[in-house]
Amino acid sequence: MRAIVKKYSWLIMVQGAAALLLSFALVKGVDIVSGAVDELLAGGSVRPAAYAPPLLLFTLLAVLAAYLKNYSGKAAAIGILGDCRRAVFAKLPRIEYAYYDQSGTGKVVSRLISDVKEAEKFFSDILLEIISTLATGLVTFVYIGRISGWLLLAVAISYPFVLASVKIISKRVIELARLRKSYIDAETAKVYDVIGGMEIAKSYNLQDVMAGRLASAAADVFGVEVKRARITSYMEALRMLLKWIPGIICLGVGAVMVVRGMISAGELMAFLILTERAFDALSGLPYCLNEAADAAVALERLSELLHAPEEASGGIKQLGVGDIAVEFAGVGFAYGEQPVLHDLSFAVRRGERVAFVGESGSGKSTVFKLICGFASPDAGSYRLFGRDFADYDVAFAREHIALITQEAFLFPAGIGENVGYGRAGATQTEIEAACRSANIHDFIMSLPEGYDTVTGERGVKMSGGERQRLTLARAFLKDADILLLDEPTSALDSENERLLGEAVAKLSRDKTVIYIAHRLSTVAGCDRIFYLENGAVKESGSHAELLRRGGGYARLYHAWEHAEEGA
Repeated sequence: MRAIVKKYSWLIMVQGAAALLLSFALVKGVDIVSGAVDELLAGGSVRPAAYAPPLLLFTLLAVLAAYLKNYSGKAAAIGILGDCRRAVFAKLPRIEYAYYDQSGTGKVVSRLISDVKEAEKFFSDILLEIISTLATGLVTFVYIGRISGWLLLAVAISYPFVLASVKIISKRVIELARLRKSYIDAETAKVYDVIGGMEIAKSYNLQDVMAGRLASAAADVFGVEVKRARITSYMEALRMLLKWIPGIICLGVGAVMVVRGMISAGELMAFLILTERAFDALSGLPYCLNEAADAAVALERLSELLHAPEEASGGIKQLGVGDIAVEFAGVGFAYGEQPVLHDLSFAVRRGERVAFVGESGSGKSTVFKLICGFASPDAGSYRLFGRDFADYDVAFAREHIALITQEAFLFPAGIGENVGYGRAGATQTEIEAACRSANIHDFIMSLPEGYDTVTGERGVKMSGGERQRLTLARAFLKDADILLLDEPTSALDSENERLLGEAVAKLSRDKTVIYIAHRLSTVAGCDRIFYLENGAVKESGSHAELLRRGGGYARLYHAWEHAEEGA
């Protein structure tokens, strides 16, 4: 974030210079009028030819400076926020998968919307006002000092106590801003959860529970806003003091000095006009600092996002040789403080069909995450085609892995575009061929818009079986060497299961296939089965071999068989 701001620092400097020039032009204009007033009071006559040209010159200079100040400020804001958005959007796909697991959707979305909005407000409005205020104060006080040191002293004793108050207040405001952001993150996350789980909420009559969760999150935000409102109200009172008390003090001192002949009446007029303008600007400084505190927290959070760890990637773009497609050697992995895999070792040969089975929490899904490179082992090693996965260019490695999960994900785009994501540059003919292989082409052609049919958010306009066959078509198009199947047929009706099963059989020919099995009937034909328990392989062998041993797999299979018979 700092580098982005630095890139446009020259525009901010132009903005500052223009603000100084504007203040200087306005002060000089007041000075000219002051001189004319003194000449009139002295009994002389004001000559327009002497005063009008310089007054016109400084007026034009003020107009030009005002344009430069506003244009450079807006240009800096547009540039900084544009680069920030581009940097964030470019960063999101490169951040390691674990970041999203830990942060959650709500927190990330909040930073993309709320924090960017706060930063935009700061650079487009607040920063401009702060620079203008400081420039006005600096030029005005220099001019007042030239008129009289006593007048400058009067100003000096009128304002410093406010700076001390602002420092105390701003510290509290920043604390509240951070707390407010964390509560907004939590509120956004709960809204996403409620919307995503609306079907379950309604089916189990959980509307009141969901409403209570949202109300609790809203109450936290409301409590912080009340505290912020209290401080803002104090700042409003402070602003009134800044506008009136210094003005009264300066008026009294100036009047005494005129009576004693220390300054002229014109100089007093100029002094009062300029101090009124300066204090009017400076009185808004606490507000600016309040808003800047919010922006500082937002920028800090955006900076954290931009510095989030990215996926590690080597540079090798050539597959290793050998018969082993996937090999884990003594792999350990934990989610935070919660260990999941313990000294996990296995090897899958090229063209082999294997399955991982086990109770919930045994580590099956984590194995798939590690194979895809979504996470890295905490201990041990993972080798893909005989080479350490970390040595590969991660994008190249994933080109050779196709993952199909239970929850088929589709983007809110056309069917053809969704399938086409399987391989960049695929032709329409290739897309249709993949859909035929996945037993979905005829259904697509029955739709009024065919392959241009929009699937809706997360594929909501498609049934579960249709979504699964579309994701399978995407895998056909990818034509990867390794196929990871997280029981994609488990939630389907018998007809869709049959269609998908036929498609999977075609897709898996000549592939290395690794299943996560929930329906144990699907693993009977696998070459080998790995039974996981507490994150380690406890048994391995064919279906028949494991049943004969009568171990953990046999107990799990018979329990599943009994449950199926009961259903």
